[in-house]
Amino acid sequence: MKTEEQKQNSSRTIIAVIAAIAVALAVILGIVYVAGQSSSQDDSGNSAFGSAEGAGSDVVDVDGSNVTWIGDSVSSGLTPDVLRERFPGIQVDSEPGKSFRTLSTDLSEMDSAGNLKDVVVIALGLNGFPDKDGLEETLEQFGGRQYILVYPGGGSSDQTIDVIDQLVAAHPDTVRAADWPGAADKVKDFADDGVHIGEQGANVLADTVAPEISAAQQHLQG
Repeated sequence: MKTEEQKQNSSRTIIAVIAAIAVALAVILGIVYVAGQSSSQDDSGNSAFGSAEGAGSDVVDVDGSNVTWIGDSVSSGLTPDVLRERFPGIQVDSEPGKSFRTLSTDLSEMDSAGNLKDVVVIALGLNGFPDKDGLEETLEQFGGRQYILVYPGGGSSDQTIDVIDQLVAAHPDTVRAADWPGAADKVKDFADDGVHIGEQGANVLADTVAPEISAAQQHLQG
């Protein structure tokens, strides 16, 4: 027969064993949780999940209240909504068929309506390439602004890029280029034509242009 003291010692031993097992389980669960969190990060330490599949961005969104975006069908669809989210206050005028041929008229109409801001992003080129002298004259017509010309990823891209490069070289203080084709390998939702994009691609486009918008805004601030 066990004495009362022996019974108490046995109870304490059982409680100690149970407590040790509980601590061990807590440690194991903690390790599993940390490992699970690590697996949800990509190699750069960023979350592998975004508002849309693969749509997460490392680029900080910038104020768009002094930005106008003019674009063709690549900037249509879901892209305007993404641009408005990424650049709050931005004025977007994008639709299929827009081209450099109507740019002067488009800018004039926006200027008359008070919608032509200090930073103007021009994302055209699918529907024909620009005449260098004509585009230069158009940009000078609305002076005092910063222009960002986006390299097109389709259409007459080579000719358009050549004209853009000439204008950037001639007007380095007012004209900048954004290399959209250079970011194409990051896009996961191209349409079958390899040109038009979904929400994830629109975020990549925003990432590509955001640094140029920031640089243009800093230039305006002196």
